[in-house]
Amino acid sequence: MAELKVTRETFPLLELPSGDSVGIRVVTIEKVNSSSTSTFLITANIHGDEVTGVVVSHRLIDWLCENPEKVEGKIVIIPSLNPSGLLQASRFPAFDAQDPNRTWPDSKPKNIGVAPDEPKTDTWYDIQKQVEDRTRPQNEAFNRLYAFIEDTIRPDYHVDLHTFSTISIPFIFLDRLTFNNENETKDQETPLWDRTNEFVQQLGLTVVMERPVHLYIKQKLHRSTSGTTLNKLRIPSCTIELGPMDCVPPACRSAGVSAVLNGLIHAGNITNTERFPITEVPVLRFEKPHRYLVYPLSPATGIVDFYVTCGEPFKQGETLGVIRHMNGQLQAEVKADMDGYIIAWFNGVAVHKNQPLGMVAVEDGNVPIIAAWQDLPLATFY
Repeated sequence: MAELKVTRETFPLLELPSGDSVGIRVVTIEKVNSSSTSTFLITANIHGDEVTGVVVSHRLIDWLCENPEKVEGKIVIIPSLNPSGLLQASRFPAFDAQDPNRTWPDSKPKNIGVAPDEPKTDTWYDIQKQVEDRTRPQNEAFNRLYAFIEDTIRPDYHVDLHTFSTISIPFIFLDRLTFNNENETKDQETPLWDRTNEFVQQLGLTVVMERPVHLYIKQKLHRSTSGTTLNKLRIPSCTIELGPMDCVPPACRSAGVSAVLNGLIHAGNITNTERFPITEVPVLRFEKPHRYLVYPLSPATGIVDFYVTCGEPFKQGETLGVIRHMNGQLQAEVKADMDGYIIAWFNGVAVHKNQPLGMVAVEDGNVPIIAAWQDLPLATFY
């Protein structure tokens, strides 16, 4: 009979001034005498108010423990990367109010994007520089956790579970790939991208590319959880967005479980099982790569009424919605400037002129997917 070794431990993330510490729970499920050496890492809830991934993680633990004969290799599950934020229903950890999904170790080479030395403007320049360059609590915490992932867990694949907007379809963000051309070439990095893309496509959800590389780096997305495991740890990885925050819709939960199980099948950590079809939510299949775009902007101030449902295509010139005055009088129509697909409408109905209303998928065009750090403009880093 198949035997699993299940361990539950606490990783000490950060010591607090109170003398207590923040710990994260790590669940490891390993097939005894497995024929596979594949290790699959599942993380969730780095934003404390994005809760569906926590429940998906627990359901995956149940499924794996109930089907030991189908498990191979090692699966490591971290249901919450941000337990203090989870308790407070806050995006940020209680100990450091900055985005935790931008604070993982930097994959950027140290000699890239370095500005000339600034003139020392006054006596206190060095002190001020120390303040600006200090290591914040989150950086300390995630540096430590990254070392644990790299040296102890040593994953071969990774998925990070998030949520996005109240009105959105589940989808996957596929990160851009960067490399140091002093050590590698684009041809050498292409197999990693091919493996990553193949892995992500097997999960069964809508897939959209991240921002173009210069914006991806400028907004520190290479220091997100999946951005770090892809660009620094150099393993196939992605971010799965599972619908609304603050709640767990059954359809999004089910789609998340199925997507991760499909990833485990692809990685060889689940065997003797057919891929899980995802029918609970809309899934878009693109013939060409599509990227996400924050769009449209509201053409007027007022109350927005969306016409196009998430998951549906739209054509250039189509009316996506309208803006009305509070008295019901029409203020403006929201017209599409291009063809695309609605992925999400943002929360709320009261909007100001030029306020972003949602997110769409559009063709990626000729934007590079793999880029050398040395080819990025200096403005990327400032």
